[in-house]
This record gives sequence, C-alpha cells and structure tokens, in this order.
Amino acid sequence: MHHEPTANPPPSRLPIDATSQDLTSQMEAAWKAIKQANTRTLFLVSFAGQLTRLVPDRNGLRLITMNEASFRNLLEEVAYWYKPGDDDSDPGKRKPRYPPWDVARAMLAEVQPPVPTLTRVVDFPVLTSKGTLVCEPGYDAESGIWYQGSLGRVTPPSNPSRDQIEAAKTLILSELLGDFPLRG
Repeated sequence: MHHEPTANPPPSRLPIDATSQDLTSQMEAAWKAIKQANTRTLFLVSFAGQLTRLVPDRNGLRLITMNEASFRNLLEEVAYWYKPGDDDSDPGKRKPRYPPWDVARAMLAEVQPPVPTLTRVVDFPVLTSKGTLVCEPGYDAESGIWYQGSLGRVTPPSNPSRDQIEAAKTLILSELLGDFPLRG
C-alpha cells in the first residue's frame, strides 16, 4: 500500500535529514530510532542472521524477514525523514521524504546489526543451556528465546514437595518420554 511520508513528525520519531550525503551518520541516526522504538516494544531482531520483524497475530508471533522494501518502510515508521527547507532552523519548513534506498540496503547488509538476537520461539517454558527456566511470556534477553506464553506465566515451586517431584518425574518419564527408547 503506497502512502505519502508524514508531514508533521510525531514527537517520538527522530528527525533524520534524508538528503545528507553522509551515509554513516544517517545509519547511526536510523539505528538510534530503531533502538528507541524497540525499547518501547520489541519488534525488530536478528534471527538466523537476518533482520526480522516480530508481528503478533492471533496464532502467536509471526517472524517476517526484512527485505529492502519492507525495511525502508520500517525506517519511515520509526524516524521522520526530511529534506531541509529554506530555513532549516524552523522545523516547520522541513519537507517530508522517504528514507533513502542506500540507507536501507546498507543497514540490511550489516553483519552484526545492533538489535537483540532471537534464537528461537517456543510455545512452552524451556530450560536454557545455563539451566535457567524461561517461563515469563515474551523475550528473554539472556537466552534470546521468545516464549509465546500459551500456558501464561509458569512459576515452578521453589521448594517442591516429594509428591510434586514424583508427579513431575511421572509426567516426564512416563507420559512425555514413555515411548522413547532411552539408553543409559
């Protein structure tokens, strides 16, 4: 869907001169705008070496790999791109512009973009390689795991009773792994 760039920037969008010939400063400003927006609501991550947008939907979370066009649209959402007017000291004289293609291409090509890394998306609580239980719905920054929260927040007992331990063992060994040929 085609739309015109926003004429009056919302206060939350960082202004960036779209006509600047300094690609590095444009990229730095754009990453800053993404970081600000990502802090409010995590929406852009690196997943399997690709910039990926997180989009909640009725089935959980959709992962959308960014291409040049979708990333350029994202840059327009998070920053106010403009062409300076005759009197740049007056922000009202700025003319809205789309983000430059070169900026989108260069940012997509970064080997280690400054965004959180997503390692996997899970429907149920999981143990990390460090033995930490990821049981809070959402993104776990330490492990890079996104727990969908299909069970809600799960809080295991800190001091389980013998009955709780036996019930957990039965669930794991009999019901979940009962048909699996384990060798010891």
